[in-house]
Amino acid sequence: MKQNVTALIILVTTVYLLSINAQGTKEERISVRKCKEYKEFYRETFAPKVQGRDPILGKYKCPNNKRVRNPNLRRDVFRHEFPHVASLWYESVDGTGVKTGYKFRCSGTLISKRHVLVPGHCIYSKSGKPTHVTFGDSNLYDEFPDSKRQVLQVADIIFHPHYVPPSSVNDIAIVLLTKGVKYDERSRSPRPSVRPACLPVEGQEIRHGISLTAYESKSGSLITERVTLIEKNKDCEDTVRSQLKDNFEILFGETVRPTQFCSESLASNTCLSDIGGALTTQPFRGMPCIDTVVGFISVNATGCEGGSANPIVYTSVEKYLDWIEEVVWPKQFKSGISPLFLNLYGNATDSQSQEF
Repeated sequence: MKQNVTALIILVTTVYLLSINAQGTKEERISVRKCKEYKEFYRETFAPKVQGRDPILGKYKCPNNKRVRNPNLRRDVFRHEFPHVASLWYESVDGTGVKTGYKFRCSGTLISKRHVLVPGHCIYSKSGKPTHVTFGDSNLYDEFPDSKRQVLQVADIIFHPHYVPPSSVNDIAIVLLTKGVKYDERSRSPRPSVRPACLPVEGQEIRHGISLTAYESKSGSLITERVTLIEKNKDCEDTVRSQLKDNFEILFGETVRPTQFCSESLASNTCLSDIGGALTTQPFRGMPCIDTVVGFISVNATGCEGGSANPIVYTSVEKYLDWIEEVVWPKQFKSGISPLFLNLYGNATDSQSQEF
């Protein structure tokens, strides 16, 4: 018996060391491997259809690269420019409690075929939980919806275990869909209508090329706007504290947390910031046409009515990578075993992970 146990330990250790040697470094995060899968899917399915060479993105020219050339423009997005954007819908009732239809309340970010990343405060509301999620909309209120629009029901909602509303601390949740979204076929579209965004790379500082994308509350249009980050939380905390007054302690406790970061106020007085809009970066080199979600707004001290320009506080997605990976790809996260070992011995990933 002891010999069998020893042999098994040696086998596992050998496979692990071979895996590390094959990669040249220690095992990559699950989210990094998934991002590479998303990139490869795009490269094989869409990138070859786009001719020319982009000086910034290199060999594969993105259909959405106009935002690279217009960095300061606040505008409506191009059709399917941000294929990871999701809209969450809630039952709407009148004063007597009679159901009158459905109402949009919050947007989110698709990070796998079945998982949508959202702020916790969007879900924890008097409206109850969302019933369904839509993808592929350029405008929520178009009389004739986009032909590639997808509607999926909500199966479950997972809040961060330490999120306690109305606090902004740990203001993050994941919506689980009843089934996976469908990706476009190679022959049907020059640009994908639905595709996940990447999660940020751990420890990589991002200070430039960040845009907020969300649905404008009145027009229903999907809007993108460039955002300027504030380097240190302390530089924005005093202004936020003076604006919120007694509510600061309710939302933050003693201080803006390391799991949060700040930006300057938006250039426009809209309610983009109050409905789950996500911050994404321009595509990284080596990740053509794949957006990376780095955060989403948690507290907007200015509010929808405008007024004095105040900093905005965001939840940092990077600070929650362990939790997100454990929820979205649980078996890979908990196993702690190398990808080579998983490939050799199988049965290591669930059906959700296999669909990336």
